[in-house]
Amino acid sequence: MFGKRKNENQMSKFFCLCRANNKKHGLNDQPIKFKKTRKIYNFNFYISAILLCLIVLASGFYLLQITASSTSGFKVSEYEQDIFELKLANQDLRERVNTFENLDYIKDKANQLGLAVVENVEYLDVDSKGVVMK
Repeated sequence: MFGKRKNENQMSKFFCLCRANNKKHGLNDQPIKFKKTRKIYNFNFYISAILLCLIVLASGFYLLQITASSTSGFKVSEYEQDIFELKLANQDLRERVNTFENLDYIKDKANQLGLAVVENVEYLDVDSKGVVMK
């Protein structure tokens, strides 16, 4: 069935008509050469494989970016909470500094510690030459 056929009676009608048509137009009776389409299929396969790999890589990169941004969002919210707590602590410390700088508070503390109030201050006059210590 797949071997060479010797006469036209064994061939299909369409093939016989084609052979007759070829003879009519002066074409030689040459065997039909089938084009190898395997290279085209391989090329399409490689292009498809490359595109699929690119899509997978792009999807992976996208997932990594989304994960990183959500993680950084949680860190930012934690840092904002820390900043808020530090601002409250800073405000509390400023209030304490203001109370310690108040003159009435200083006088009360001085009285509690038994310190005396200075009334007359005397200054020593030093020659314009100055004092030298060894």
